[in-house]
Amino acid sequence: MKKYTLKRIITSLFTLLAILLVLFILMQLMPGSPFNDEKLTPEMRASLYAKYGLDQPIYVQFFRYVTNMLRGDFGVSYNISKNTPISQLIQSRLPMIPEYSDRARISIGVELGLRTDYHHSIEDFAEVCAWDFIIGSTHVVNGLDPYYPQYWEGKSKQQGIMEYYETTLANIRKLDCFDVYGHIDYIVRYAPNQRENYSILDYKDIIDEILKLLIQNGKGIECNTAGFKYGLGVPNPENYVLKRYHELGNILING
Repeated sequence: MKKYTLKRIITSLFTLLAILLVLFILMQLMPGSPFNDEKLTPEMRASLYAKYGLDQPIYVQFFRYVTNMLRGDFGVSYNISKNTPISQLIQSRLPMIPEYSDRARISIGVELGLRTDYHHSIEDFAEVCAWDFIIGSTHVVNGLDPYYPQYWEGKSKQQGIMEYYETTLANIRKLDCFDVYGHIDYIVRYAPNQRENYSILDYKDIIDEILKLLIQNGKGIECNTAGFKYGLGVPNPENYVLKRYHELGNILING
């Protein structure tokens, strides 16, 4: 029994390492840069790359990435508390566990960007880590994230949005390793001029397909309020999608 348990642990560790490697490589292959601010000069950008070790060879970056994780160094936050170490944010919340343990269950979750071409690695990652809660989402369409301007080159706004929804539908058909689907209309945040000349009703048929499949598979949807932060004036997804999801027979909404 001990031999079997040890074998399972070793296998799990190697599987996790392989998944981390795949995810790391995928991030490297993404177009653009983590420092896309147009105000940055080439010299400033080079300085930032040197500061964070992004000018080092890929294998050096990966080794440092894994080593830092094992030491509890998860980098710094740019959204929750700018330039604050992630480990510090986690530590600041740990004292809350005993305080609320008898009133609330503290779970561990993650958002997984889904891709049909890497479904095995994504499914393994979801299974090996045994997350309590997983938000599935679409961030990559044909190898590009709509966040980057390159995604929109050579296509109309309507075409880019439709391709995103078609990819979302394909992801849901292929992968089942999530509890709720996140920000279904994420694409609108980064579409040219955002909601200008955009109507969700132009995509109502494929939106219905997405929602019906989620309901059929027992999945919820996330109501992501970052839409207000990005100037949309509505959450992601917008109210029509939330209402339609309820009309089609489900009310599992996570916010």
